[in-house]
Amino acid sequence: PADPGPRGGLLREMGVELILSGHLHRSYVVQSCGGEITHVHSGTAMSNRGRMAEKERNSVNVLAIGAHEVVVTPHWFEEDENRFVPRDPTSLGRRQ
Repeated sequence: PADPGPRGGLLREMGVELILSGHLHRSYVVQSCGGEITHVHSGTAMSNRGRMAEKERNSVNVLAIGAHEVVVTPHWFEEDENRFVPRDPTSLGRRQ
């Protein structure tokens, strides 16, 4: 799902650096198009439809976008703490 295929060149020409998506009910971060485009897929923030490691859990991604990098920090909801708890962040360089 992270490979834009033949449209990748068109996305690069448009200046696309970041694709935000959802629907699979699991979060992940990958780079495509030779590392020029970052694809951030969200988990499930408002239902119990989480998949894989996030099964029946809520999660959100918090993005920090700087001049030289994008940092994506997933947060999983912890019932016993009644809050979203940050997990390991992923830092990715931006196209210069």
